[in-house]
Amino acid sequence: MGLAAEEVTKATRIIILKLEQEGNIGVMVDEVKEVVTLSSDQIEKVSYESKDGRQNFINGIGKHNGELISLLDLGTITLEENA
Repeated sequence: MGLAAEEVTKATRIIILKLEQEGNIGVMVDEVKEVVTLSSDQIEKVSYESKDGRQNFINGIGKHNGELISLLDLGTITLEENA
């Protein structure tokens, strides 16, 4: 995603994800505050027109308890790492 490496802290976690084509992968995150399940009516799809050729890593925006949650396109992220 083009981000600088972050320092590993006590709050750092590895989230194990099951992807259809890539299998299981681990993603290191700064911290996990909460795990929520969203229904389809709580998710708005996001569409971008990429004029500069960059990949878009956000697939949608979730709404939960008055807050917005960025939903990452994990296929794009894992493809970027393998490119």
